[in-house]
Amino acid sequence: MRINTHLYMFEIGKNVSTHPFINIIIIIIIIIIIIIIIIIIIIGDVPTIQNNTDPNGRSIAANQASGGEMADTIADTRRLFSKPQNLNDAYGPPSNFLEIDVSNPETVGVGRTRFTTYEIRLKTNLPIFKLKESRVRRRYSDFEWLRGELERDSKVVVPPLPGKALFRQLPFRGDDGIFDDSFIEERRAGLEQFLNKVAGHPLAQNERCLHMFLQDESVDKTYTPSKIRQA
Repeated sequence: MRINTHLYMFEIGKNVSTHPFINIIIIIIIIIIIIIIIIIIIIGDVPTIQNNTDPNGRSIAANQASGGEMADTIADTRRLFSKPQNLNDAYGPPSNFLEIDVSNPETVGVGRTRFTTYEIRLKTNLPIFKLKESRVRRRYSDFEWLRGELERDSKVVVPPLPGKALFRQLPFRGDDGIFDDSFIEERRAGLEQFLNKVAGHPLAQNERCLHMFLQDESVDKTYTPSKIRQA
């Protein structure tokens, strides 16, 4: 069997090798089949490409995206230019403002009756304040009274005042103690910061004690606590 098989394969190879024209025909047929398959594939993809393009050859999806971006740009431009700003809007005061300055400290009295007062200037357009501009003078003990009233009657977390500086009140010091210019300036800045924090709080603005402190000529410490209602 083995000898006969080898002889049979040899005969086939001999017959093929003696007919090279048949090999060429087979190769040509294979090439033609491959070309036909490629043409079929190309023809099958053409409709899909044509459906996704416009007459100018541009992708429809790209046109839609471009149109969406253009619409967003137009909408944004309209929002930017819908409200033209005039000079009053550009340079006028803000719609709501409250400015409080603590300045011009003055020390009066002698000995144990000596104390320093500070000028408090207020400017606002908030409806809750009866005066849009006011100017009063207060001493440190008045600030202590205000803080105590707010802690008792309001729901505001009241910030601390600058310290009393007890060491500066000791006798036989080489400077003026609490009446030294540098200390007075430090205290003034602390009091101004305290007032701006307190007066800027909406709940504190409803307290009668704050309005009296900021705008009344004198502080009536026997007053009856009450709420201020916006006009």
